[in-house]
Amino acid sequence: MTFFRKLFVVSAVMLPLVFVAPTADAQLRFGAQASYDNEFDFGIGARAQVGPLLPNSGNEVLRRIVGIATFDYFFPDCGTDVECGYWDLSGNLALPFPGAALGATQTIIPYAGAGLSYANVSVDIDIEGVVEFSDSGNGIAPNLFGGLQFPLGGLSSYVEARYRASELGQFILTFGVLFGG
Repeated sequence: MTFFRKLFVVSAVMLPLVFVAPTADAQLRFGAQASYDNEFDFGIGARAQVGPLLPNSGNEVLRRIVGIATFDYFFPDCGTDVECGYWDLSGNLALPFPGAALGATQTIIPYAGAGLSYANVSVDIDIEGVVEFSDSGNGIAPNLFGGLQFPLGGLSSYVEARYRASELGQFILTFGVLFGG
């Protein structure tokens, strides 16, 4: 994939956040996350969350929709003499459901959503004097997810399960914290 095509894909995923962030009722929050992918092991990443996206909508469900953008870099175990990497950029829409009270001011908020992921995987094999090989691939795939947002200390935290409908059928578990808003 050429540089300009990659730039277009990343821009298409991130651009909606630029237009909705300035609305007076929207909260922009940033966070850090740790993930486990059934295909690519452990990863770390960042998250931007903005919402509600349509606070003035006449529809009660549309008033709750939140935009979420994530970036994760994974550290797969590829074996001896093999270096590989995997990263994933996602743009999603989530619908928070009414929360369950934990006390007077704290709640657990379940949410579900869908979006698109752009992923890149690279492999380098270098067995000195025998084989030298390098390749990479990328692709776009839909993803479905659900999670719980809850208070932890003075922060807003979340746990999330995501299914990325790629050729690999990836299942990803994530834990993170959000700042701001």
